[in-house]
Amino acid sequence: MQVYNDIDQKIISAEVAEYIFKSLFGTSANNSEEIFYLNRASGLAPGYEVPYILRGRFHLRQKEYKNALFEFTQVIDRKPELALPYYFRGRTYKLLEDYPNALKDLDKTLQLDKEYVISLKEKFDIHYILNDYPQAIRDYQMAFDIDSTAVDGFTISSKLNNMAVHYLEGQDYQNALTCLSAALTADARWVEPYLNRGIVYRHLGQYDNSIADLSAAIEIKPEDMQGYFNRAQTYIKMDEADKAKIDLVLALSLSDRNENIHFEIAKIYYEEKYNKAIYHFEQTLKKNKSNIWANYWLGICFDNIKSYNDAVVYYIRFLELVPDAFFRHKAHIQKRIEILKKFK
Repeated sequence: MQVYNDIDQKIISAEVAEYIFKSLFGTSANNSEEIFYLNRASGLAPGYEVPYILRGRFHLRQKEYKNALFEFTQVIDRKPELALPYYFRGRTYKLLEDYPNALKDLDKTLQLDKEYVISLKEKFDIHYILNDYPQAIRDYQMAFDIDSTAVDGFTISSKLNNMAVHYLEGQDYQNALTCLSAALTADARWVEPYLNRGIVYRHLGQYDNSIADLSAAIEIKPEDMQGYFNRAQTYIKMDEADKAKIDLVLALSLSDRNENIHFEIAKIYYEEKYNKAIYHFEQTLKKNKSNIWANYWLGICFDNIKSYNDAVVYYIRFLELVPDAFFRHKAHIQKRIEILKKFK
């Protein structure tokens, strides 16, 4: 502890040290007594920074942020070469949501000590709050390079995962991949980063990596249908319909009310058995009557088994729902309806 060294080097007296130790260890829950001892210490050694920093931290705990700022600024004015008071003042500004001043102080700590990893963690949090995800990633990577253990844990992992979801929704798969790999480095014990990275790998065409991550997600949380459903999506991309069907059946056993599972398994059955495909497309519509493509495929199924009246019903519903952008599909179905009406 710094105080011991300062006694040995005769920077402070034993009496000053005693008051500091009493403030730290001898006050129980008596806040006024803690401040009393720190005031005595700074009265005996007004140029010594430790009592001011401890008073500032006391005010931080009490959420007395203006008083905390005053104490940390006192130290900075006396000893601007110290990184610690800048760090604590930066944290105080962060709690006050004064992010520009917080970042300014945290940057100052890094100028004084480029490996001040706790400041990088605070900067990561601020840039995350400000939705400045590119800078947050840089803060994380710098902190990780200095001390990987300082940036692990679920809290950081969840923030990185949230950032990845933002990038995934914007189809920025490379940045999503960067965030998710970092999230798993921070904490690999939860399912969402594996699930999301599996989806990202599928979009990037890295199907083996996708299967590996989605299998890891299933291993962590086998009761969650999302792992099976998304692994099935990857198997479909790999033309592994049999494996996809197995996963979709498992997903369906866990969530019979999910329209997407019914829809995807119906598309697989369409290639094999129309009656099963029809059942699952109809289940899709029970969950969501406005599903455009379930109506489309039901029309196709009934058309193929020569149940033309039913086919026309679903074709008409499809035309009522489908956007004009799918003009080729619309034109094809309109012509098909004209032909089928002749068989009525």
